[in-house]
Amino acid sequence: MRIYNADPSIINTPLAPVIRGLLQSPAIAAPRRVDEIRKLLAKHRVRLEVNDSDVSTDFTVKTDRRIRTSLRGLEHLWGSLHAYLLLFDLAKANPGQLMDLLASPGGRVAREFLIWAFGDPSVPWPQDLPRPSDTTNRMVVATNSLFLLSCGFILLHEIGHVVLRHLKQSATNPETKIRREYAADDWAAEFIV
Repeated sequence: MRIYNADPSIINTPLAPVIRGLLQSPAIAAPRRVDEIRKLLAKHRVRLEVNDSDVSTDFTVKTDRRIRTSLRGLEHLWGSLHAYLLLFDLAKANPGQLMDLLASPGGRVAREFLIWAFGDPSVPWPQDLPRPSDTTNRMVVATNSLFLLSCGFILLHEIGHVVLRHLKQSATNPETKIRREYAADDWAAEFIV
């Protein structure tokens, strides 16, 4: 796989420090199957295209076997994961207690990330929120790892659509589309395990 539109060495994104790992993320999710991943990608000629001008938050694979996503979608995924880790950390530190998100710095950051990540996708990364490059922050380091692991599963899911031959015939029936999504999830999960 190679990134097409968004060259990690020249794109202007806070994700630059982790986007290089995006190509290796399936191997992060399934470390014992690195050789099989390489063979699958070569056999099926799967490519990754990260569009730095699109604001879609989806991952899709089409008949040309290019897995497409947007840089903005990846940024929002990182922000959402960071928020959830912060909230989990707060809940762990205060078991059984009602949390006031505005009362703690971690809660405020989580809230701001979620507002941004689930808001208008054309809004750029807020300047005052943490970035993947802040590797002195343990929560950022954890988020970077979780981000790559999540992307690994998502990419394996999309590869699953290719391997399962879902691209050969388009599905117009909603039930068929849903069955294919579950089948790709199952394929990716079984591949990882």
